[in-house]
Amino acid sequence: EAGQWIEVEFEPARVSSVILTNGYNASKALYKGNRRLKDIEVSINGGGAIPWRLEDTGKPQEIPVSGVDGASRVRITIVTTYNAQQTAVHGTPFDDAALAEISVTGVPAS
Repeated sequence: EAGQWIEVEFEPARVSSVILTNGYNASKALYKGNRRLKDIEVSINGGGAIPWRLEDTGKPQEIPVSGVDGASRVRITIVTTYNAQQTAVHGTPFDDAALAEISVTGVPAS
């Protein structure tokens, strides 16, 4: 997973934060049975990376980005992950990293 990334594109906006929901949240067993993002880097429009450590929770986590004008791309790069665990789900631990949701907050560019 280290070095892999996901990027979202959107209409130009003044971005103020990125909200991530970590893991595969269909059940507690599936959440723990998959790797979850731990240390990440967030970059906007290919700019400098913002390092961030996510908590090991399936609740939304906000990453403030200081109001970037004209943003149209956000990239999340995996640096490290929380380990997957064996659970009651057949096949665990899975060797993949799960990220449930990405939200970008801000206002449209004028």
